[in-house]
Amino acid sequence: METKMLKQEMDKAQFILVGIGAEWKSDKLTGVIKDAYKKLAELLDGKDYFIVTTLEDGLIFETALEQGRIAAPFAGERASEGSGEERWKAYTQWLMGTLNRKLLLLELGEGFENPSVIRWPFEKTACLNLKSFLYRVHKRFYQLPEGLEGRGRGEAADSVRWMLSEAV
Repeated sequence: METKMLKQEMDKAQFILVGIGAEWKSDKLTGVIKDAYKKLAELLDGKDYFIVTTLEDGLIFETALEQGRIAAPFAGERASEGSGEERWKAYTQWLMGTLNRKLLLLELGEGFENPSVIRWPFEKTACLNLKSFLYRVHKRFYQLPEGLEGRGRGEAADSVRWMLSEAV
């Protein structure tokens, strides 16, 4: 993935929606994943963003990312600010405000473990919002659905390592 392309899309976007999936599980390389979260926080600094994650480990809540901008329906009590239901409601309200606006959807490491939380909703949002752009980064499941020609890009890479690479 070209660095300029991602940065251009981020600069053009009024809103950025990030989905974080199973490739970011902390049970293996917690230090590396913390570094990837740090880089993500730097990229999102000053942007209007929201993050949805299917992870249960709660590690995201130990980062510099704004906790009020994170929905983690499977993290349970590990989320320290507000209930999962409150966070999900905040996310859906935020998402409604992105309709017909320049929205970048950045899907990182989401396969088919829980596709109804990130993968399929991101695809639907990208198809409905003609001003959106979907980046999907996953080592095996990076393909994009039909209908997003010119408004999406799939990158075959481990999303954690990709986030830490020179390409971002």
